[in-house]
Amino acid sequence: MRGGDAANLLVGAEMEQAVMGNDPATDFYQEMVEAAPEALLRVSAEGSIVFANNQAEELFGYRRDELLGRHVGMLLPEWFEAQVARTRDDTASGQRILPIGAGLGLSGRHCDGTGFPVEITAAALGDRPRADIVASVRDVSERRRTDSELRDALSLLAATLESTADGILVVTADGKIAGSNERFAALWGIPPELLDSRDDAKLIGFVLHQLSDSGSFMRKVQELYADPDAESLDMLELRDGRTFERYSRPQRVGDDIVGRVWSFRDVTERRRAEDQARESIAQQESLGAIVSSSADAIIGLTPDGVITSWNRGAEQLYGYGADEVTGRDIQFLIPEHLRRMEDALLADVRERGVARSFEAERFRKDGTTVPVSVTISPIRAEGGGIRGMAKIVRDITGQRRAAAELLAAREAALESSRLKSEFLATMSHEIRTPMNGVIGLTSLLLETPLDETQRRYAEGVRGRVRCCWP
Repeated sequence: MRGGDAANLLVGAEMEQAVMGNDPATDFYQEMVEAAPEALLRVSAEGSIVFANNQAEELFGYRRDELLGRHVGMLLPEWFEAQVARTRDDTASGQRILPIGAGLGLSGRHCDGTGFPVEITAAALGDRPRADIVASVRDVSERRRTDSELRDALSLLAATLESTADGILVVTADGKIAGSNERFAALWGIPPELLDSRDDAKLIGFVLHQLSDSGSFMRKVQELYADPDAESLDMLELRDGRTFERYSRPQRVGDDIVGRVWSFRDVTERRRAEDQARESIAQQESLGAIVSSSADAIIGLTPDGVITSWNRGAEQLYGYGADEVTGRDIQFLIPEHLRRMEDALLADVRERGVARSFEAERFRKDGTTVPVSVTISPIRAEGGGIRGMAKIVRDITGQRRAAAELLAAREAALESSRLKSEFLATMSHEIRTPMNGVIGLTSLLLETPLDETQRRYAEGVRGRVRCCWP
């Protein structure tokens, strides 16, 4: 019970006694009672209202003459009589002033019939049996509303703290743990009894062995505790491979710093994703550089054949700039007689998801055609579907020229071989006839008497001729 409530009741009780005894201080007490900020009622043993001050009139909406002599139940619940009886019993046992209604949900009743929450402080006038009671009644509607809003705000704050992905720790200026959420305990694996100890030094000792660099952790903690107004954001590497983001800022009440709030977030997956993203970007940049510098025409297409990208090799091959072709259907580069065939190839790549290669012709910007080799490859989405296609087109004019030259050379070689064969056949025919005569005459010569030297020469001639024309 507040001190003002007790003073109001004591003054009210003494005033009533002064009135009853024609005390000269009556006017003084009367003025004090009428000026009291709370409603004062004097209730008889039968529950009739004997006295009501100005604030009682304002609180309940009745004029004083409408209250006097009426039962107090018109203003307060009927079961107030049981509280009155208890008040008399308690004051008889020596307890002078009693609070009634705190936590009981008592209600007062206004003259228009509406109810409002009240708290009552009561005191008996004297120790005699069935003594009158003086009650101080106050409207606690605003306090109840404020309490409800505060409870709602605290509930919302608690729910927010528990639902956040961050582990939150609040430490007072003197190093005591003021509060934390469940996520904080889960991140660090902190046992409940350690948090219940409210000892920040023990808590720090518990987490140090989990850190890869405990020295750096402690230096930052000491730095922040030495500078209460400072804020900080850094990364903590744990021995188990996790990475925590640590944020700290002062806790303020008005302009006063009363502690420090620590926030910890597990960013292991985010860090891993960032590393993968950087690697992917580096790969894409590398591939982009390759595509950009390639001498081949590399063309990006939608699944329907609309051009989405066009490298420098394509500009050199076709004569069109990227801004002239992006968004156009690839068909305008394909001769009419080849379009149906290439539509079928594109459909096959879309449906089967396999690359296709072929040779064809393409129109250049200047209207000329150029022979090319084409490879169409599918570009897959993350889900496995086809999100586009890539065409690699190479000018094969030089290859075709070289192939034609090679064919001409082969044909020339074959013709030369044929002529040589014909020449040799002719020469063989022309020479064989006289050689047959030489062989015959040599044989006849060997049948005549010859000396050794002559015979050896004749046989040598016949042998040589037979080796060449058997």
